[in-house]
Formats: sequence, C-alpha cells, structure tokens
Amino acid sequence: NIIWDKNTPTNGRTISNSNTGLFINPADYDSKNNLLYANRIGIDINTNENNTTPLLRVRVGNQSFTETILDLGLEVNAPISTIKVSPYSTSTSSNLFFGTQSGRLYRTLDGGQNPLTRERTGADFPTSSISSIDIGRSEAELLVTFSNYGVNSVWYSNDAGDTWESIEGNLPDMPVRGGLFNPLNKDQIYLATELGIWFLDRTEGDGLTWRQEQAGIEGIRVDMIKIRKNDGWFVAATHGRGIYESQFNVGDFVTGTEDLPVLEVE
Repeated sequence: NIIWDKNTPTNGRTISNSNTGLFINPADYDSKNNLLYANRIGIDINTNENNTTPLLRVRVGNQSFTETILDLGLEVNAPISTIKVSPYSTSTSSNLFFGTQSGRLYRTLDGGQNPLTRERTGADFPTSSISSIDIGRSEAELLVTFSNYGVNSVWYSNDAGDTWESIEGNLPDMPVRGGLFNPLNKDQIYLATELGIWFLDRTEGDGLTWRQEQAGIEGIRVDMIKIRKNDGWFVAATHGRGIYESQFNVGDFVTGTEDLPVLEVE
C-alpha cells in the first residue's frame, strides 16, 4: 500500500510493509476526517494472521501518517473487494461499507475511533465478488453490484441492508463492474458493465427496465463511472479503450428533461 507525500510528489511513501493486500487493492478516502481505508487481506486468506483485521486505516496528517490495523471483532472469510466511505460521515464519525470476494457485505460505524461492524449480507446474495457499493439518500439506501456471470448482479436496499431486492430486471447475463446513484437524481442508477453503460429510472414503469446507453461509448467494457454533482460531469473509464467524458445540464434535473449527453473519448 502506497500513499504519496504531497510535499515531495516525486517520491512515494510506503505506509505498510507487510505482505498483505491485492495487486489492485481496494481503498477509499474519508476527506472529512483525513482517513484512508484499504484492504489488507491477500489472495490466500490463510496467510492473514488474524481474519478479524481485514482493514487498514491510515490517518493523514500535515506531514505524517498514522497506520492502524482495525480489529472489527468478527471474522471476514475473503479479501475485501470494494470499500465505500459514507458521504454522510461527519467530522466526528467515519462510517463505511465494505464487500468481499465471496459476496459478504459489512457496515462499520465510527471507523475513525471505535469501529463497530455488523454483517449486512443479503440472504439471496450470490457467492461472488462484490464489485461496488453506493449510498443513496441516506445510509439506509444502498446499491450493491457483483462482477460475475450467472448471478443476479444488482441489489437494492432501503433499510440499511435488513432486506434486499434484486433489481436485475432485463439486464443481460454479464459482470457489472460498478454502480452508482445519480447524485442529481437518486431515483436514477447507472452501471458500468462488460457491455458498456446501462441506465435505470426507478420512477418509470415497474422500475426494472434497464436501457443500454449508446451515446458514444456503445458496448465496450466499462470498469468505473463517476458523476460530479456540482456541475454534472460524467466520466467513464474503459478497459483498454481510454477514458470517456461528458456533462449533464444540471438545470435539466429541475425541469425533468435530462438526457445523457454524448460520451466522447478524453
């Protein structure tokens, strides 16, 4: 695990020398509390000295880093595949969700001080890798995706994970690499998939009819998508085909006339 020292940007600073983590290691940053969270379990779960300590937390100071291995008090049976810091964390409480390669989902409250972790796995979740977690109008509204063939890949909860609903709908059988609630309209969901970008508006019809966005990106593999709320900037990262960008007209979301603009390679 490596973090860059902002005062010496040409030199990387290693913050963990232990033989842990994955080649592309999941992590997320809590900007309100200057906390970085990262997976510390390797591919071989048996080499982890304590399966109750899968999370590394790094407190970022002005010119220092403080590394802590979090004891969550429960056993995690696979490497962490994705981490999502809650946008509703406060300056006194850092909350996060994380999923594993075996399809288990966990919620950690107050990860910055005294972490309290509970499993939030759905009863019908597949034993597959969780590829993304997103949070909607509150920490009660959750979106979880899976990146395997032959499984229901998209799940929704409005009660913080007490119950889950598959919203797979008419999606093809394909890995879903990531999903997010549109920050301009939380009833809308976008997916990054093996076959481009797919879109769902839960206010339309039965709420389970997805459509493939063909606005410039077509059916190529997309690994990650991001939407910036303040100006509607939309970015999609593909697998070997570059990064595409576009922009919503934020004002359209007031009038209900929004459409995804044409995505162009950056």
